[in-house]
Parts: sequence; C-alpha cells; structure tokens
Amino acid sequence: MLLRWFNQSAARTWLMTRLPLSRNAEQEWAARAAVSPGTPTFVIQTKSGVDIGVAGLTLLGARAELGIALHESRY
Repeated sequence: MLLRWFNQSAARTWLMTRLPLSRNAEQEWAARAAVSPGTPTFVIQTKSGVDIGVAGLTLLGARAELGIALHESRY
C-alpha cells in the first residue's frame, strides 16, 4: 500500500522523501513510524475500512506540525 502510494500518487510531490521508494525502504519507514513517539503516524481510512492516506504529527516541544496525504484520488 505505502509503496504504491509513495511511488505513484499525485500527493507524492509534497512528500519529503526520496523517490522512488523500494520495498525495503517502505518496511524500514513503517517500522520507524510505528514506534516513534516524536512523529506519530496514522493510516487514514474510510468508514468502510479502505486505506486512503496517511496523517502524521511532528512534535516540536509545545508545538506540532500536521501532515496529511490522501493518496487515493477517488476520495
């Protein structure tokens, strides 16, 4: 899912990552995102449970930056 999104989505223009992403790089990113307390990352789903994007926070002391990427164009 992430591999396709990062390499094919129109939203990739705004991602701060080097492209194209390899399967290994995808797995490493997902492993870091799952346990990083300073950058919590979430999968965005429709009410029916379809994954359509990601949202992430970058915690900066008392502030935070929010990033949202919707990768499924039909939504």
